[in-house]
Amino acid sequence: QLKDFFSKIRHNKVAEVEDLVQSGFPLDRRDAHGNTPLMVASQNGHKRLVKMILRNGADPNATNHQGNTALHFATAYGYNTLSKYLMSKGADDTLINMKGLTCYDGLG
Repeated sequence: QLKDFFSKIRHNKVAEVEDLVQSGFPLDRRDAHGNTPLMVASQNGHKRLVKMILRNGADPNATNHQGNTALHFATAYGYNTLSKYLMSKGADDTLINMKGLTCYDGLG
């Protein structure tokens, strides 16, 4: 079910993801790389999913195994509007990943 949940996020299945979240699917679950649902939505530029996930209590500053945050991904992939939105919701642009990089420096 976890892989299916992350697949729905990657493919922007908003209604299906929302149903799972409303039924109690935990937003702190992680994939094999330590990515949270918020990170996966940010990697793919899915702003509507990002908004819904944050509204349901996701941590905007959670880090994966490499120390990257949702903001690292949104910024690295050029989703500037999404990056600004994440920061407006508490994402910290001064956090550094395992390679010593902020979101402005890339993923490494």
